[in-house]
Amino acid sequence: MHNVSVLSVDRGIELSLHLKLPGELSLEEAHAIAEEVERAIERAVPEVSSVQTHLEPLGEEAAGTEVAGDAATVRRIVRAELGIDPAELRFVDTDEGLVAYLTVRLGSDTLAAAHADASRIEELIRRERPEIADVVVHTEPR
Repeated sequence: MHNVSVLSVDRGIELSLHLKLPGELSLEEAHAIAEEVERAIERAVPEVSSVQTHLEPLGEEAAGTEVAGDAATVRRIVRAELGIDPAELRFVDTDEGLVAYLTVRLGSDTLAAAHADASRIEELIRRERPEIADVVVHTEPR
């Protein structure tokens, strides 16, 4: 999913999103999956009065190989900023470059605070290690 939009209108909240599915699915199969996603959102969030999906084919699956990366630098940055070590850390070499995946368990009270922490960590890693093409910080509660 991407391009999620939330609008508050007179009759409630309207949500729209782009849903990527395997391109070899029939339109009927893809539509059935989209309807399941729409219904699941409406059940989970009763304030949502309408969900609209835009269907797209998934891009080609990219290859990646797990590799050793500069774990010491990433751990040092996380420790300096958050006072904790990453719960998980791994590096994957892809066609687009090296990707760092890390999980941090935060005591943040809000999603906004957790996102700010994750964004700060991403920026600091990219600044110090520009050879890392992407940083994915997964946040979990402590």
